[in-house]
Amino acid sequence: MPKDAFMCRMPEFRSEYFDDLPAYILNTETMLSSINRKNRNVNNYNRAIGGI
Repeated sequence: MPKDAFMCRMPEFRSEYFDDLPAYILNTETMLSSINRKNRNVNNYNRAIGGI
């Protein structure tokens, strides 16, 4: 299913929204973990710069 179709449906809170909920949660977890990984990389970079 195209992501934009899913996003259009999201605010409606109809029964089919709840059918998609596990996929939405999985998507969110993936997004959060990638953000956390990015933050860790920035922290490592700052630590390396600060250590010079």
